[in-house]
Amino acid sequence: MVTLEQIRAVALNLPAVTEDLHFRLPTFKIGDKGFITVQNNAAIMALPEELSKALSNDEPDKFELVRRNKKHFVGLKARLQNTSIIELKPLILQAYEYRKLKKK
Repeated sequence: MVTLEQIRAVALNLPAVTEDLHFRLPTFKIGDKGFITVQNNAAIMALPEELSKALSNDEPDKFELVRRNKKHFVGLKARLQNTSIIELKPLILQAYEYRKLKKK
């Protein structure tokens, strides 16, 4: 199981990342753009839609697509109780890089 402290250790070690609250949930940001929000049992990461679809199809017990209004793609939800930080760290790094690109 992945903890908020483990995610925090990875995220805050990246350049220019800050921690804030988004709807009272811990969110890690680059500037004003969040790339990962942590809930009680899940983390929602800003990742490309195609990668998110592939992960959610390959490992539905670990990952799920997040959509707003059933249409607008938001990101990938990782179920923290079913994943390890070894699995999530590369995804956190990808979310960080992806958000940096989308910022420009």
